[in-house]
Amino acid sequence: MKKLFLFFALVGLARFAQAQQYPTEWVAYTHSGYIHDVQSDVNHERVPETKFLARLVDIARTNVAKQIQIVIKDNAKLSNLSINGQTVTKYVSSTQFYTHLDLSLVETKLHYDTYAQRGSAIAFINRTKARQYYANTMRALLDRVDHVRQTALNYISAGFKERAKAELQTFVPQFADKDTILFWLNVFEMPQQELLQLQGQINEAERVVKQMLVDLQYGLSIYLNCKSDLFGTDFYALQNELKGEVSSIGCNYVTDATADFSIVITANAREGSVMSVGSVNSYFAYVDATIRIVKGATGQVIYENEISKKGGHTRNYMEAARSAYRDIVPQIATIIKTNIKN
Repeated sequence: MKKLFLFFALVGLARFAQAQQYPTEWVAYTHSGYIHDVQSDVNHERVPETKFLARLVDIARTNVAKQIQIVIKDNAKLSNLSINGQTVTKYVSSTQFYTHLDLSLVETKLHYDTYAQRGSAIAFINRTKARQYYANTMRALLDRVDHVRQTALNYISAGFKERAKAELQTFVPQFADKDTILFWLNVFEMPQQELLQLQGQINEAERVVKQMLVDLQYGLSIYLNCKSDLFGTDFYALQNELKGEVSSIGCNYVTDATADFSIVITANAREGSVMSVGSVNSYFAYVDATIRIVKGATGQVIYENEISKKGGHTRNYMEAARSAYRDIVPQIATIIKTNIKN
C-alpha cells in the first residue's frame, strides 16, 4: 500500500513538473525548505541559447530577492528586531539584498529543450544551508576574536603593550559584521535559543576586546629616572622636558621600577673650550649622557649607550651647558621612543 502511494506521489510530482514545464528533479527545490523561483519560456526569436537562459536566470534571481523582502516585511519577529538602534527595514531594498546576502547561497539550474525551443531556469536558496553558512560565519568571527585576544595577551605579557593595542584596534571594525550575520540568521529562522546563544557569545567577545583597549588607553607605563648634573647643581629640566617629548607616543609615567619599561639616564656637564673673536668670547660645554632601558616584563636590557652633545654660549660655561642640555633632549627622546615601540 505504501509503495502504491509512493508511486502515485511520484507520478503526481512528474505531472506537476511537466505542467510547469521544467525538469521533474527541480520539484525537490520547490518545497518549504527552499526559497525559489522558476522561469520558463519559449525562445520565439531564436536568440542564442546562452543569452536566452541568462535572461531567465536573472529574472529568477530577482524574484528570489523579492521573496526575501517579503519574508522580512511579513515576519513580525523580524520587524521588531533592532540592530544598533535601526530597524531591519534598512535591509529591504533589492540593492542592499545583493550587498548583504552572500550570492553563493543563491543556486541556479538551467534546462533547454532544443526541439521545443523552450528554456527553463530555477534560482533557489536552501534555508538549512543558508542558516549553516551564517552560523559558521559567526563562529569563524568568534574564533578570530579568540586569536586576536590571545595575541594581544602574549604581547602584553612580553611587555609590548603598544603592539597589543594596535592588534586590538585593527580588529575592532570586524565586529560590525555581527549585526548582518545575526540578521540573516533570523531571516533563515535559526532556532531562537541557538540564535540567542550566538548573540550572547559575540556580544561578550566584543565587550572583552573593548575593555582590553580601555585598560590599554594609557599606553605604556614608564619609570623614568634622570640624574643630571650642571656643574654641581641638579638640572631637573632634563627629566621634565624628556617626559614631554616621550609622551607624544601615549604613555603613563609611574614612580616604581615595575613599569613596562624602566629608563635610567645619568647626565653630566663638562667644560670645553673658549673661542675669542675680537672682544667676544664663545664658551663651549658638553653634556655626556648614559642611557639604559630595561624591559620590565623580562628584565632584559634592550638599550645601553652613552651619547654626548656640544653647546655654546657667549656668556659662560653654565649657559653653554644649558644649551647642550636643550639640544640633547630630542636625541634621547628619539632613542627612547624607538626602542620601547619595537
